Amino acid sequence: MGAGHAGNGGQEAWNGNGTNSKALMKRMAKAAIREGIYALLDWHSESSAFDDLDKAPGLWDEAGTELGVAQMFGRYPNTMFETWNEPAINEGWDDHSEWKNVKPWHAQVIPHIRKWSDNIITLGNPAWNQHPTDVVPELLPCNAPGMPSYEGATCDWAEEKNLQISIHYYVIQHPYSTPDGRPSAFANEYNKASEQLHAGGKGGLFISEHGQSLSGSFDTDWKGFQEYGSCLADPNHIPQAMWALDNLPQGDAVLKPGSEVKELSVSLNNYDTDLTTTGQCYMYSIWQRNTADKGRQKQFGWTCAGEGAALEPPSECSNLKQEMPTRVCPKEEL
Repeated sequence: MGAGHAGNGGQEAWNGNGTNSKALMKRMAKAAIREGIYALLDWHSESSAFDDLDKAPGLWDEAGTELGVAQMFGRYPNTMFETWNEPAINEGWDDHSEWKNVKPWHAQVIPHIRKWSDNIITLGNPAWNQHPTDVVPELLPCNAPGMPSYEGATCDWAEEKNLQISIHYYVIQHPYSTPDGRPSAFANEYNKASEQLHAGGKGGLFISEHGQSLSGSFDTDWKGFQEYGSCLADPNHIPQAMWALDNLPQGDAVLKPGSEVKELSVSLNNYDTDLTTTGQCYMYSIWQRNTADKGRQKQFGWTCAGEGAALEPPSECSNLKQEMPTRVCPKEEL
């Protein structure tokens, strides 16, 4: 859930004095804390972030009599923060295609969160979070073997705990594999960043947004979704946040128009009635993981309302029934 600039998709701007955006973030964060689920609170902006640098601290930190969301929720372990959702590519002085032009934003905002919380902060990076390798040197020790070097990147945050690098993918626009079965440029970039971080003794990637199609179309690629999960997220223990839990008439909405969020986390009774095909496919994927991984259930004390049920995915994503060990990931030298 996020607040940001009014020019970003027509959303209401966060203007530093308690708009509805901030009120909604607080409401959703409180609900997440009550339910024991994660809440990722973000500055939801693309090219316009620096226009609002004077206002952004008030989202996280106190602004007059208004408490910031980091100040209110930073002590809870299930709250996380994203300081800049998607630095975009633009012309002229507002060019965020290079990390050296993005880092100053994070450097000015992070202290306002760290004042109240040591929880995870994810860092947006150039070109809509498609260049995580640019950020890797920031998180590794200066003397790390084979540490990559990028202009504007240093080891400034090597001692900083719980900093992670955001990556985003939409499988229609960012396929994991090419038509001839090789890893795509996106897959190579994300896997390379993961390998560099692990080699330096860090975790560090966070898929803070993923979905089927950026355009809002109803195009889907569930094979690509499966590849991202099986070949990138799962083996590298990378968390994923799906877009979008809404009921808008577009392909990535998981709720049918007119439906409301109700007991989705504890009941599968509304699997067919309230969820779109996309929503059913995502729910099946979550259900499949939680019912199949008995060790994970035992470790975290999970129970699944659908355990033992013969839940079936829609035909559009029937490939998700394929067992994990049989899935083949495209291979290529990085």
